[in-house]
Amino acid sequence: MIGWLSGTVRDRHGNSVVLDVHGVGYEVHVPQQTWADLEEGNTEAEFFIYAHVREEQLTLFGFRSRSEREVFLQLLSVSGVGAKTALGILSAMPVPQLIQTILSRNVAALQQAPGIGKRTAERLVTELQDRLRKLEAAQAVPSPATHAKGSSSEDAISALINLGYKRIIAETTVARLDLSKFTSFDTILKESLKHLRL
Repeated sequence: MIGWLSGTVRDRHGNSVVLDVHGVGYEVHVPQQTWADLEEGNTEAEFFIYAHVREEQLTLFGFRSRSEREVFLQLLSVSGVGAKTALGILSAMPVPQLIQTILSRNVAALQQAPGIGKRTAERLVTELQDRLRKLEAAQAVPSPATHAKGSSSEDAISALINLGYKRIIAETTVARLDLSKFTSFDTILKESLKHLRL
């Protein structure tokens, strides 16, 4: 099964992009903010992939970080939430905001996502609170590889944690940035805080 793809964005339409991977074009459905950040033609991109198989149809969903894909999978585990609905939720609000919304039991905010009624919003809160807390706990301990990297992005993640943000929120926010544009610690931190205040 496909778990990760890296290639060149050749086309964008709807909520998907066509990713050229060594001459093969993969249609990958992505959250709205990711779609808006990408440009057609010779734009390099990479995604963590969730392959959704239904009857004889294979649909690929792409995410900028492993954490974002994990939150997508958690959304899918909730009764009544399919792949398109889960993608709609991630398109309605950034992952850090979504996590805070669920942990704060803000049912009204969840209902702003397309296709989410009050009952589904309540199920999201009830079923995902403990799972997202466990996910945060798992993300709280950096892996040796991450710790050794010591890059500007990891420094920015550490700074966000010191400012009171959970590690999963800090990592997801930094992962959504185009690090080819923002390379220094100062710019990464500044852009991350800008996203978190949206």
